[in-house]
Amino acid sequence: MVSTGSLSAPQLKSYQDNGYYAPIRVMSEGQATDLQRQYMEDVMPELEKISHLPPKEHFWVYEQPHLRHRWVYELVTNSAVLDAVESVLGPDLILWSPRWFSKMPGGSDVVTWHQDDQYYGFDPSVGMTAWIALSESIPANGCLRVIPGSHKGEIMPAVETFGDSNSLARGQEIVDVDETRAVDLSLRPGEISLHHMRIIHGSAPNSSDIPRIGIAPRFVRPEVQQKGPNPPEGMLVRGKDQYGHFRLLDPPGEVSTEDDRERQRESIRRIRENTGHLQPAR
Repeated sequence: MVSTGSLSAPQLKSYQDNGYYAPIRVMSEGQATDLQRQYMEDVMPELEKISHLPPKEHFWVYEQPHLRHRWVYELVTNSAVLDAVESVLGPDLILWSPRWFSKMPGGSDVVTWHQDDQYYGFDPSVGMTAWIALSESIPANGCLRVIPGSHKGEIMPAVETFGDSNSLARGQEIVDVDETRAVDLSLRPGEISLHHMRIIHGSAPNSSDIPRIGIAPRFVRPEVQQKGPNPPEGMLVRGKDQYGHFRLLDPPGEVSTEDDRERQRESIRRIRENTGHLQPAR
């Protein structure tokens, strides 16, 4: 059964027990298809410029796109998305870091089994990801897969493979995973899944003839602090921030500018330094 917006009490319990919940419809398929076309117009040309680089280097285009494009900001702060997230995290929400996760037909891009909590550096670890599908996301084109209940365990040791086809910066991979327990989070365009920062998850390559296009905004509560050399940045998208741990950012204007592009790049640099994926600037 497809949920819409806020989670009911049984749906919330399912999330708490399993570490994920899906599917939740947040827009019509037609609206999602229109946004997929916008992605092709605005994002794909940027990716083509760096197509010679391995997938793990595509973060300069994929990360923090809401700082550059108004339509992306409006997508990741869609009221139905925020309603679903608020059901889990409560009324005060900071949008920390959205990222495109897209796979073209026949591509080699893979996301190995990992836990976000391993390298985000948040304390307390109170946050989640909403994975928004603009296209169909199914096993054949590399949909998100999760290990139910794994969010209740400890951080698992991961090997840093630095594989070129791995979309993760260090190619992090948890090798001791019972894949027979894995659940495929299939989504129709305009649906989302929610998952806990500690759940073990990943995705396979796109072996189909259709693209898989989605974006994953990460949300935290304002009391969260992040380890690292830079104060964390985010947007207060609901409620109040009574802690001041985040440097709060404004949305972009209606028309994307070179200043917006530079702001995106600077924010990516700060996040990557904080999560250990780039050395701090000297």
